[in-house]
Amino acid sequence: MDRYKQAFTEVLDVDDDDLIRLASACPSLRSFKLPCAEMAGGDATFKAFCQHCPALNRLEIFAGIGCLSATGSWFNELRENPAWAPKLKKLTISEQDKDKYKDAMLAMSKERKDLLIMFVRCDDMGSYRGRSDFEVFMDQKYKGGKKVKCKEFHREKL
Repeated sequence: MDRYKQAFTEVLDVDDDDLIRLASACPSLRSFKLPCAEMAGGDATFKAFCQHCPALNRLEIFAGIGCLSATGSWFNELRENPAWAPKLKKLTISEQDKDKYKDAMLAMSKERKDLLIMFVRCDDMGSYRGRSDFEVFMDQKYKGGKKVKCKEFHREKL
């Protein structure tokens, strides 16, 4: 059977060090999406993409419950360094522990008024032929330091 027609069921073994190397090697990167990150998603990863990819306009790294290791300290670093990812318009991250760094996120959101920050929860519903099917629950959206309305549920296919 052709390997491209087989169901893709493996989880990629990617960690923070791999993503930091990727961000450092791809300064022209404009969009990056990593759903269901199981071993990646620490502060250093978010910082690396913002610091090394000035053309970045969309960054999405989210995981299941208990998988992300970010503490939110990179929100302060992003706020203090406006030259990092100045074109960033959409940031999607896991909703877990958002209350720990909500103040830092709101302060950064006030500085970057065009940036939409979305907190999500996701469940992997399986995969077929290289396309994963996720149920993504939007918990909250913020823009300009304020909470904005959002749909509570949508289905996303990758």
